[in-house]
Amino acid sequence: MLNFDYFQPMKHRNDYSVGVLYLVVLNLRRSERFKWENVIVVGIIPNMDQEPKSLNEFLRPLVDELKVLWKG
Repeated sequence: MLNFDYFQPMKHRNDYSVGVLYLVVLNLRRSERFKWENVIVVGIIPNMDQEPKSLNEFLRPLVDELKVLWKG
């Protein structure tokens, strides 16, 4: 499962957030899925108030790698 979530990296600064793209393997037991050792960080995305405005630019390398993996 591909997830995308934002967080604020600095405690006392609310005007900046960072996005994280990460993969979770759904074949694992629910109690194991979201443990750090089982989460695959795909990319870290800067504040979307700045360029680029589209996630496609960040997803393209992942899609290309998954295509290669699928072909074997």
